[in-house]
Amino acid sequence: MLLQTKMYFLPIKSINPLDLSSYTSNDRVHKLAEVTDKVMNAGAHWAYYHPMCFGWNTGELYQYPQENVLDTICKYQRKNTNGCKVFVSKSRYNNSPLHFDSYHTAHFLMVVGADRKNYLGAEVKYQEQFSICDLSGRWNNNFLQNLTRLKKINRYNSRIYTALNSRHRGVLYNDYIQKIINGEIDYENNVQDQDYEFLFPYIL
Repeated sequence: MLLQTKMYFLPIKSINPLDLSSYTSNDRVHKLAEVTDKVMNAGAHWAYYHPMCFGWNTGELYQYPQENVLDTICKYQRKNTNGCKVFVSKSRYNNSPLHFDSYHTAHFLMVVGADRKNYLGAEVKYQEQFSICDLSGRWNNNFLQNLTRLKKINRYNSRIYTALNSRHRGVLYNDYIQKIINGEIDYENNVQDQDYEFLFPYIL
């Protein structure tokens, strides 16, 4: 959660890139600027925000209320932030409908837990029903093409996916790829405009 504990920052500009990745919710939006200022003054190079969710223990995820959060972040982006950039994916905060016929993201974004299991997406990690491959046995270089694994990936569409409302990276990628498949967007001309939405894919 945002600002759960007291934090202390030294105003020393780091040589190596530092960053802030922070969860957001509307009941903590009044602390957002304060936290970001402190981290930037400590030498951070960029800040990234994403919605906080609940339901991690079941795989049925929903966002905490996010009213006013995006507006606050956008206002902060326009401030003089001492050379530190502020990033946010607006797609994670809106209510536009999401549709996909398969969990396409699992083909290129691989989520493996400490239990050596490959999970469908980061938002359902450690939920056994979303385990698509067990890598604890003898390693097989062809496991990505395992038919059982591929069937599980193809099974999960937006109509039955219980973590849809998290609007996590994988979910948004699925929707975007589905639009390409359906011919709804020309990705060669469109993807550059979407670069801002797809920055930092390793922050899930």
